[in-house]
Order: sequence, then structure tokens, then C-alpha cells
Amino acid sequence: AWRLLAPALALVTLFRKPSHAIRSLGLDIRPSWKVILGTFAFLSWLQYGYYLLIEPWSDFDATGGLDMMENGWGGLVYGLLSACILAPIAEEVFYRGLLLRGLERRFGFWISASVVTLAFSLAHSYDAFGLISVGMVGFVLVVVYRTTGSLTTVILIHALYNFTITIPQWLTFHAKP
Repeated sequence: AWRLLAPALALVTLFRKPSHAIRSLGLDIRPSWKVILGTFAFLSWLQYGYYLLIEPWSDFDATGGLDMMENGWGGLVYGLLSACILAPIAEEVFYRGLLLRGLERRFGFWISASVVTLAFSLAHSYDAFGLISVGMVGFVLVVVYRTTGSLTTVILIHALYNFTITIPQWLTFHAKP
């Protein structure tokens, strides 16, 4: 619920009618599954290449730093709900839908994309590997949103990406030594 608080307050403050927010943010544009799957494939290759590049110098934690709150089946449900449903909705509405659009009106695409990508990365509070990794994903999502105008498409890419991280991390966290 905390994840949705800031975007919800911003939406209520900035838009008088829900229908205007939906239309302005591109939530009424049908998602393109070709774009979703193509972008996901691109992100997978990009992340894999990045991992191969930095792997000799990194201390990689396959569990992604999961904590005891994500222990057991209840933890899996919590992780899926939090990382794969709530986070993509809240983060995309805030970073791409509101922040990017607001900054772009004043500063243009490149400065806005850079600021939003940096803010998105720093909000995740990861190590250097994670910051760069999240930054790459964030920038690609900015480009997809700018290209398609569909926030729904970007939310689904984000959800799919988080899902393919959450499940392996949870399985690794629960593996018997």
C-alpha cells in the first residue's frame, strides 16, 4: 500500500477527473505484446551482457538480498504482489507518467530522461551493479513510453521483468545448501 501512496496523491492533486489522468498518461492505449516481449528480450540480452562485463569484479548475490519477510510461500505471494504488481504500477505512474512528462515539457527529452533514470535508479538503493542495472532498465522504459505513449505497455514490461527476477531469487533463497 505504501508503494501506491505517492503516485495516488500526485494523481489526485494533478488531475481533476480519473478519466483525464487515464487519457493523459496513456493508460487507455492498448498494450502492444510485440513491444512488451521484444523489449523484454532486449533487456534480457542487455543485462546478460552487462553481467558478463562486470562479473569478474563483482560479488554477485543470487538471492538479490531477500529478507525473512519473503520466506516461505507467504513470502513468495508478498514478493509477487509487491515487486510484480504494486511496484510496476506505482513506479511507472510516478517516474514515467508524471515525472518524465512534467520535466519533458520544460527541459526536453534527454535531460528529462536522464533525471528520471537517475531518480529511478537511486530510489532502488542497490550497490553499484544494481544501480547501473536498474538505470539501464529505467532508460529503456523511458524510451518505450516516449515511443508508444502507452503507460500500460511500460507497466507490463516492468512487471514481466520483475517477475523473472523475483521467482529465481525466491527459489535460490529457499534452496537447500
